[in-house]
Amino acid sequence: MPSRISSLLNGLTGWLFLAAGMAMLACVALVPVMDDLEKAKWRRAQAEALLEHKRERLDNYSTYLEALDRQDETVMKALAATQLNLAPADRTPVWMDGDIDHFNASVFDDLEPAPVVMPRLGMGDSTLRNLIEGDTTRMLMIVGGALCVLIGVLPPASRESARGRLPRPLRRSPAAA
Repeated sequence: MPSRISSLLNGLTGWLFLAAGMAMLACVALVPVMDDLEKAKWRRAQAEALLEHKRERLDNYSTYLEALDRQDETVMKALAATQLNLAPADRTPVWMDGDIDHFNASVFDDLEPAPVVMPRLGMGDSTLRNLIEGDTTRMLMIVGGALCVLIGVLPPASRESARGRLPRPLRRSPAAA
C-alpha cells in the first residue's frame, strides 16, 4: 500500500509542477493584455464623457437659438438688459454695490454645461502585476514557469534506475544480421 501511495504522489507532483508553470506563463501572457483592455475601456469611457458633454452643450445652444428665433419674451428682455443695458420703461434695474464692475454681459456662461468629469483609470497595484511588469522579474517569471513546465513533463524517476540498473540492450533480430 505505501508503494502505491508513493507512486501516486510521484505522478501527482509532475502534474502540480506542470499546472503551476502553466499558470505562471499564462499570467505573464494575460495580465499585460488585461491591462491594455482596461486602458481601452478607460479611453472609451473618457470619449463617451466628452461626447455627452458636447451633446449637452449643443442641446443648450440649440434651445437658446430656438428661443431667439421665436423671439421669446423672457430671452429678449434678458438680452436687452444685459447686452444693451436697457430696461422696460415701467421697471428699474436693481444693482448691488460693486456688481456693475464685475458684471459679465456674455450669455454663453449660462449656456455652458457643467465641466466634464473624466473617469479615472482603475488598475490596481498588486504583487503579481509588479512581478510581471518589472523587466528582470518578468524574465524570472517566464524562466520559472518554463522550468516548472519542464519538471512537470519529465517522467518520474524509478527506483530501478536509481540503483544503477541499466536497461537491457535491444536484441537484434536474426533477419537484420
